[in-house]
Amino acid sequence: MLDLSRRQFGRFWRFVLVFLSLNILGAGCRSTKDSTFASGLEQPAISFEAEEGLNDLRLHNAFAYIAEETRSKGGITYDLKAKRKVEIGAKAYAVSLKGGKILPASASESRIASAAEELVLNHLDDFFLRGHMLGTWIDETSNQLHIDRTLLLYYSPATRDETFRSCVDVAKREEQKSVFDMATGQVIPVR
Repeated sequence: MLDLSRRQFGRFWRFVLVFLSLNILGAGCRSTKDSTFASGLEQPAISFEAEEGLNDLRLHNAFAYIAEETRSKGGITYDLKAKRKVEIGAKAYAVSLKGGKILPASASESRIASAAEELVLNHLDDFFLRGHMLGTWIDETSNQLHIDRTLLLYYSPATRDETFRSCVDVAKREEQKSVFDMATGQVIPVR
């Protein structure tokens, strides 16, 4: 019989829930361009399709990949539903939401992966909302590594300014200092 403390038991079941949610309910997510965000901003719609061969290694590998990209490239925006990195060049603005994790910039990949997993477990429902991603970045001025819930708002040429204003509003509400332009890779101060 498996002997687990109350904390280990709770952590085990949260992991099981994350595994089931990300690998069964969210299996095979595909992005389409046919939906609009509540504010009228274009957002990719998520459709769910069955996918075979799912296992807990995929979830573990996602956090390891996030940690590796953070360490090697200084950060990543990762779509947990679609199980893919959002590339620089995407026509979208990203803004961090409250409740993230802060580590020393020198944190190891295993510590980054563990903190990212913990953040996902603590905010699991949020990651199933449209546009909610896991974001990491290193603040060179404070020498801190941030692991955040990130809201990604896509735009078209016609909605770019409106989308930016919406992102600035979110940033102010969430007490953030900047918005990240995924199209250019530029950090835009909001205060």
